[in-house]
Amino acid sequence: MAFDASMQILDATKNFPTEGSILFSQQIRRSSRLVCHHISEAMRQKTSQTLFLHNLANAKMEAEDTMKWIKQAVAEEYVNIEKGARLYSAYHSVVDKLVGLLTHPAPHVLRKAA
Repeated sequence: MAFDASMQILDATKNFPTEGSILFSQQIRRSSRLVCHHISEAMRQKTSQTLFLHNLANAKMEAEDTMKWIKQAVAEEYVNIEKGARLYSAYHSVVDKLVGLLTHPAPHVLRKAA
């Protein structure tokens, strides 16, 4: 889900006007990619609940940051309201899933044999 949303961000930013938007494009792309990165890191750290939760919390923070950038892109008319709403909704769903994992991590954390 996060990867698909990140690819939607990449696609949307390709159409941003070049005037003053290069850094903006880089920031929104970076935050969307970091969501995927932190989720991937969390999955690799499933033997440690602390590391698992830390990476999920970072993913949630980046997803929320991406949502902020999406709002900004709509406000600056880089994307239309409909596309912005779809992107925002996709990241809202990602945040909801991450909150679920953060709230109930136990089923997802692997335990090493004693």
